[in-house]
Amino acid sequence: MDTRDFNTKRYATPFVDELTPFTRIRIAKMIDMINPCNKLLDIGCWDGYIMNEILKKGKAKKVVGVDNSKTAIASCKKNGFEAKLVTSVDQKMPFKKDAFDAVSAGEVIEHLFDVNGFIQEIHRVLKPGGQFVLTTPNIASLGSRITLALGKIPWMIENELGGFNSGHIRYFTFDFLEYMLKKHNFVVKKRNADILHVGHTIFTGSDRLTKTFYKLGRIIIIKAQKK
Repeated sequence: MDTRDFNTKRYATPFVDELTPFTRIRIAKMIDMINPCNKLLDIGCWDGYIMNEILKKGKAKKVVGVDNSKTAIASCKKNGFEAKLVTSVDQKMPFKKDAFDAVSAGEVIEHLFDVNGFIQEIHRVLKPGGQFVLTTPNIASLGSRITLALGKIPWMIENELGGFNSGHIRYFTFDFLEYMLKKHNFVVKKRNADILHVGHTIFTGSDRLTKTFYKLGRIIIIKAQKK
């Protein structure tokens, strides 16, 4: 199955249908990391929900989105946002070099075949000193460690398409993601996680705990700066 076909079907519903308490925490912490700027690119924009939140919080004067889901782009445009359909965001995107002050990519990098190409492309479209804020599931989270110890597969690992699967094919820890960003001329500025969790539906923790024990958090949240 072509990834565009899968994403067009999988991401046809409104984003609010996916808004669990975990997701709200992750989005809030991601947006909080963004310094106010002029122009921001949101990768994996879906129907524009996160773009709208970024604008409401005054984090950007203009937001542009990209996605490779036809239904997502149609919904995003219907909601009044500028959005472009792309084949994949790990290939060259339809923007000039140094086009954006900031890039956000929430739960995107784990879906991509060419992670190196993706980070290089972000570096290309960002202005010097531009900010890159991204999130991705943490395979080394407390919940994942416990799940593996019990002989089960952590929630973010997906071995088939269909059902509630999202199309994950890559898995990250904080250390490895930071290594990849530094390899492509980014400087990591901030690190956080959404929550500490046990299992998929029970969670414990607080902002204080996730800031101290972020490497055990459920979702990696990182802000990097282009050199």
